[in-house]
Amino acid sequence: DCGSELLADQAWWIMLTSYSPARRAAAVFGRDVLCGCQAAHSVEKEKGFTLIELMITIAILGLTIALAMPSYSVWIQNTRIRSAAESFVNGLQFARNEAVRRNASVEFVVGVDSAWTVQCTAITPGCPDTAAIQSRSVGEGSSTSVTVTDSNGGTIRFNSFGRMIFPVPGVGSTVSFDIDNTLLSASDSRDLRITIDAGGSIRMSDPNVVAPDTRH
Repeated sequence: DCGSELLADQAWWIMLTSYSPARRAAAVFGRDVLCGCQAAHSVEKEKGFTLIELMITIAILGLTIALAMPSYSVWIQNTRIRSAAESFVNGLQFARNEAVRRNASVEFVVGVDSAWTVQCTAITPGCPDTAAIQSRSVGEGSSTSVTVTDSNGGTIRFNSFGRMIFPVPGVGSTVSFDIDNTLLSASDSRDLRITIDAGGSIRMSDPNVVAPDTRH
């Protein structure tokens, strides 16, 4: 290091012996100060990034973001599909539970896009009116780009035993809602299907797979 080089510089020390004590002290002090400045400058140069390093880092970051954006957008839109599907399952289960609890006929009605409403079908002791018991708008976790396609009308009605009584299902048949997103291609979309059987059982599945795949 700088201190070792100074001590090894014999010529400098020989010259120093010829100085008076005052001049010798001044010379040693001056070299010490110079050594300290050089060491500090060396440490300072090692701190931070150079302009080229900073530009390379920014370029790599920009490229990473550009590559990730399409996948992120697809993930967001598929999340909206799942959010709408889970909301449908919750709404249907709520309608079925209310029908049993109120000992009355309660229906689940699909509105615009993925909105829905649960309401009584007639005034009974358990249903003082036919106003909405619970509802969900499109803006609650979903989007207007999410579409709902029903297989047999947009109204599901449950009786006091929790069975589906409308639409009237055939033996072994089911009623379904397919939920998709218009902003996604068929290959990117992870659309979902909600099915309700005659007994009132509700399940969510992937319509693009078949049994025995467990997602069916």
